[in-house]
Amino acid sequence: MRLIDADYIKIRLCEIADYWRSKGKRYEAVLLNDTVNAVIDSESTITQPSGEWISVEDRLPKTGTVLATDGKVVITAPSSSVTLGGAITHWMPLPEPPEDRESVR
Repeated sequence: MRLIDADYIKIRLCEIADYWRSKGKRYEAVLLNDTVNAVIDSESTITQPSGEWISVEDRLPKTGTVLATDGKVVITAPSSSVTLGGAITHWMPLPEPPEDRESVR
């Protein structure tokens, strides 16, 4: 697992939001700022998948990367891109990576 600096990412995403705002895309800028703040401030984590797809109409993912589908193709996607009214219809958390065989021995 790779560690990330959440504050650095927040600063960069806020810069993107400022750029969108300067181009007259206020809605996108506000949406990005709200999403960034929710993700950075959230204490929740993605849990082990249940093996079942979750409809975006039932619940949206909170943080991290998820498996997402439009019913035809499955992709990995940042949770912030899974929204109501988008192409993605269902999602599920990523599974835990397999154990390193060397560490088991």
